[in-house]
Amino acid sequence: MRSERSRRVIGAVIGTEVGAAGGLLLFGSVRFVPLLITLAGALLGAFGGEPAARLRQRLIRRALRRQLRAGPAG
Repeated sequence: MRSERSRRVIGAVIGTEVGAAGGLLLFGSVRFVPLLITLAGALLGAFGGEPAARLRQRLIRRALRRQLRAGPAG
């Protein structure tokens, strides 16, 4: 398993890349706005990974419960 720190670093790198691409595409002609969006993407990526993982686990559990309650198919 990965440590909390490595998850945050990976999230920050991915958030930075997504923020940079989105900032350049949407606000490429405005001075310093792409840089600010890149920074915001890094922060969201670093601290948004854990809530996203919990949400994913919750959705998977719901789907499994629904399948188990439905019983065998056929």
